[in-house]
Amino acid sequence: AARGFRAPSIDELYGDYAAFFFAGNPNLQPEESMSYELGAEYGLGNGGTVALTAFRLEVDNLIATNATFSSLVNVQGTSVRQGLEFGASAPVTDRVTLSAAYTYTDAARADGTRLGLVPRHDLTLGVEAQVSDRLTAGVTVKHQADRMDDFGVAAMPDFTVVNASASYDLGN
Repeated sequence: AARGFRAPSIDELYGDYAAFFFAGNPNLQPEESMSYELGAEYGLGNGGTVALTAFRLEVDNLIATNATFSSLVNVQGTSVRQGLEFGASAPVTDRVTLSAAYTYTDAARADGTRLGLVPRHDLTLGVEAQVSDRLTAGVTVKHQADRMDDFGVAAMPDFTVVNASASYDLGN
């Protein structure tokens, strides 16, 4: 369990974008939150793992765009994000590991409407390989689905992102 606090940024308070008909709101109050998380991880005999986590985040004074897109407001009441995350990893060889993670999130404003921009489904698949003693490379594919716009009114398109990475140990 943890408490959180997020003060509005200088831009959120005083930003002035006349060309976009958008201005900050100097009356914004800080967001305050309480989060809870309970998880378990189990190690498999082959070096792999499986994990399951339940989470809940309660936010008071959520900072969000107003209905006319012209500024920001504090959403009255408590907005809630809650869900489950499942993760697993498994070695294919002593140098290659596969991983997967899936998160289901139910996110709502205090009035029960969907909280915008939070995907309901988030799936990540990955592979990492120790190419040599110093070189590691990996690829992940992340897919997010069932997101709403900032107001929780219109569906946003699903999307997939592929990331590739490599790291080389230069030593001391």
